[in-house]
Amino acid sequence: MHSLTLWIITDFHHSIQAKIQLLKLLSMVVDPEYHLVLSLGDTINNRDEQLPYLKELYQSIANLGFKLGAIHGNNEPTSAYTVTRQLGINLHLERIEWQGYNFTGIGGFGLLNEADFADLDLRALAINQRTIFLTHIPPNLPLPVTGPYLHLHGHLHRAKPLRLYNQTYLLGCPAGIDLKLTKISIPVLDQLSAAEPIPAPTVYWLDL
Repeated sequence: MHSLTLWIITDFHHSIQAKIQLLKLLSMVVDPEYHLVLSLGDTINNRDEQLPYLKELYQSIANLGFKLGAIHGNNEPTSAYTVTRQLGINLHLERIEWQGYNFTGIGGFGLLNEADFADLDLRALAINQRTIFLTHIPPNLPLPVTGPYLHLHGHLHRAKPLRLYNQTYLLGCPAGIDLKLTKISIPVLDQLSAAEPIPAPTVYWLDL
């Protein structure tokens, strides 16, 4: 095995077709142990009555054998954040470890700006060059502010090409409501020496 796979979902906005197509695609993955699903938020709209969709989508992904992490988006109700915490998949100011990488992020009710970042104590997240950092909206401040290996965002409903800022790769992911999905291959860390920089991720934009 030469790489690990990240499936990035964002901006589904309660799309039934996107949910059906995503689960159909993920069900064909042979060995989900080496695949991780990350949600960048706005899975639903700002309506509590849509929470069952969010729960069902995330639980269905987990039932297929995938590890999952999620942040909330600016259009979701605060109860969406509560649900991700209850499901044990919240990455908003929390951190998980997987295959030598660590994953964390900042969700958003409203739009994050430079002042919002400045008010947060990111030191507790221990961000480093093995961190994959999630925000719903693109950052409005110079990168790398936190110095992660990879910074992922959604919100724009269109793909933004992979860009390198010093040691941080920044990638904008397209919207699930438009039946778009991002697939990313990242290196297996135990195949690299301690002093060797992590090579660039490989990005694929897929149609659902």
